[in-house]
Amino acid sequence: MKRKIVLLIVFVIMIVAIPCTIFAAETQETADVKISASRFTVTGKSVTQKNYYYQTRPIGNAITVTYKGTDNFRFWIDENGMAVSTEPVYSFTLLHPISLTAVTTARTGDQTSARVVFLSDYGQVISSRIYNDSEAIVFPEPLYRSGKRFIGWSFTEDDIVSEMLSGEEYIAVTPVFESIDQHSIEVYYKTNDNRELQTSTIIGSGESFVATAPESFNGQPFAYWLPFRYSSCGLYGRRRNSR
Repeated sequence: MKRKIVLLIVFVIMIVAIPCTIFAAETQETADVKISASRFTVTGKSVTQKNYYYQTRPIGNAITVTYKGTDNFRFWIDENGMAVSTEPVYSFTLLHPISLTAVTTARTGDQTSARVVFLSDYGQVISSRIYNDSEAIVFPEPLYRSGKRFIGWSFTEDDIVSEMLSGEEYIAVTPVFESIDQHSIEVYYKTNDNRELQTSTIIGSGESFVATAPESFNGQPFAYWLPFRYSSCGLYGRRRNSR
């Protein structure tokens, strides 16, 4: 009997691991862009069918907005009321949510009225209103700036009315400051060997400061004011011991 030789062929299957790279999709930061005007374009695209534009766009986008309305353009203001451009064409890089509004004045035949805009010294719109030549102009409160003294506005009421009558339909009014020397004032209350700072303020040269002492402090009545020996401005409120 012939022997059958069975050859067992073993196939070794080798699994080769192929490197695989997985790419994670990055989330791009975006910000809202809001624009209001009668007619305008945004980066060359006309938005004439409505008077506003609202879209979310990627951070870093270069955007150009152009006023195309028929009224007289004055400036673009942002969400903080800051005048960011006095030109109809305004280009910027989107870094955060922004809201732009076009401020304009209507074209009229009888120029006895004008838009009067009060601006801060850094361009923020304080107030904006249309006046006629018979109305009293409402001026904002004086502004405060460190190291400067507010001395008035760039136009008086008569100046504004004169501009209206001459045909000017947009009048920008800005604050006028002058630099001042400043002095620090400190008021202390002194009892025996102790003193406590009660008031600290800064005033300019030529300005006055009134310090009022209470009738008593820590149970001791007021005695007199004593200049601080290291300064011509510091004052001690000295008190006698109560008996």
